Amino acid sequence: MQESNLATQAAKASWFAPLLAIMCNFVAIALQVDRSVETVFNLLGFGLFLFGLAAALFALASIRKYGYRKILIPALFGLVLNSAIIALLANVILKSARRV
Repeated sequence: MQESNLATQAAKASWFAPLLAIMCNFVAIALQVDRSVETVFNLLGFGLFLFGLAAALFALASIRKYGYRKILIPALFGLVLNSAIIALLANVILKSARRV
């Protein structure tokens, strides 16, 4: 039986959450839903990015308690992935706000 603790699950969730968020956005585009429903999908996706970032930070903070095995690489990957996507989203939002 494989040992699975909260930090290991958080590390896995940190890189899985942005993939889920991207799929959420693709579903909103594919369904061609109303603008308000699309906004809900986009906010859900952004919330998943923030959740992934928080999960990665929690997993990295838990390394001292649980050890680095099965935590370090997924958590670092999730941290980099979520940070990059959030930075890109912030850049797009700031640039579009300047145009208005």
